[in-house]
Amino acid sequence: MVRIAVSLIFAMLAPLAAAAEPSTQPVAQTGAFEITFTNRSPQSAREKLLGRFGDPGIGPDYDLSHQPFLVYVPADFSSDKPLGIVVYTTADGATQTPETLQPVLDKRHLIFIIAKSSQLSVGAEAGLSIDAVYNLKARYPIDDRRVFLMGTSWIEYVGLATPDIFAGDVWIWNTFYWRSFPINRTQIYAAMGGPPSDRMVELAKHRPHVFGFETDNYNDGIRSLIPGVMTHDGFEHMFKAVIAADDISYPNLKPQWFGNMLDMLESVTLAPSKSTTRPTDPGIAATSLFNLAQAYQAAGRTDLAREKLELLIQKYPNDPAAAKAKDLLSQMP
Repeated sequence: MVRIAVSLIFAMLAPLAAAAEPSTQPVAQTGAFEITFTNRSPQSAREKLLGRFGDPGIGPDYDLSHQPFLVYVPADFSSDKPLGIVVYTTADGATQTPETLQPVLDKRHLIFIIAKSSQLSVGAEAGLSIDAVYNLKARYPIDDRRVFLMGTSWIEYVGLATPDIFAGDVWIWNTFYWRSFPINRTQIYAAMGGPPSDRMVELAKHRPHVFGFETDNYNDGIRSLIPGVMTHDGFEHMFKAVIAADDISYPNLKPQWFGNMLDMLESVTLAPSKSTTRPTDPGIAATSLFNLAQAYQAAGRTDLAREKLELLIQKYPNDPAAAKAKDLLSQMP
C-alpha cells in the first residue's frame, strides 16, 4: 500500500519536474548582457571562410563556445517591429556595450553586439561576426535590411568578404585596398593585403560602404581616395564621413556619429525599390533583380539568388529578364 502511495506521489510530481526542465529554445533576453553561443552558422565553417577570402592565411579556426559576446537588446520589439543588428569589431576587444548608445539603439530598434576577445585573426573576426547574426536571428525577429557591420580591426577585409550576411558596413580608419593605384604623377598606393574572393566582391558592389576619416591625417588623406577607386571598380554606394577620435573611443561612442553612419547606410538599404521610384521603366527594376540574383549565385548563396529570381518572374513575367531568370533557375541544383 505504501509503495502504491509513493508511486502516486511520484506520478503527480512528474509533470511538475518536466515543467521545471530548462527550455531548449533560445532565450530572447533584453537589456545589456553577456552571452556565449554554441551553434556556428553553416556560413562560418572553415571551408566557407577560406572560400570567402580566397586566401589560406586567415588564421586558425576557433571554438565558438569559448568566444563570449557582449550584447544590448532593446525591450520593445515584435514580429511587426523587427530589430536590426550592428555587429561592432575592434582589435582591443570589449568589456561592456556602449551605454552612450542605448537611447539610439532603443529608438532605432537595433541590437548591438561585440566579441569580448581581443586581437582576433581575420578569419575568427569574420566567423564570429557571421555567428553573431546567425544566433541572434534564432532568438529575435530581425530586419535583414538593417544588419550592419561597423568597426576597426580587420573591417575592410571582413566587410568585403561577408556581403551576403551584412546589408552594409562602416570602415573606421582601417581603410586598405587590395590593388595598387596612382595617387599622383609620382606616388603609387601600394596594395595592402589580399583580395576577397571574386564572388564576394561582386555582391559587395551592391552594398553601401561608409568610410570614416580624420581629415588632418596624412595617411587618411591618401586612403580617402579609395572610395573613388572602388567606384571606378564598379562599387555602387560609397560614402565618406569625418570621424574624430573622440567619436569612437570605445565604449564611449558618440550617439550623433553613430546615428549619422546609420542614416547613410539606411539611405540605400531602406530606399524604395526602383520599380516604385521609376514605375514607367519596370525593365530597370527587372534587370536590377536579375543582376543581384547573379551576384548572390556567384557568392555561393543559391538560396538568396533563387528568391530574387522567383520575385522577378512574379513581378515582371513579361520582361525579357524573366525568361533569363527562368533559364537560370532551371540550371540551379
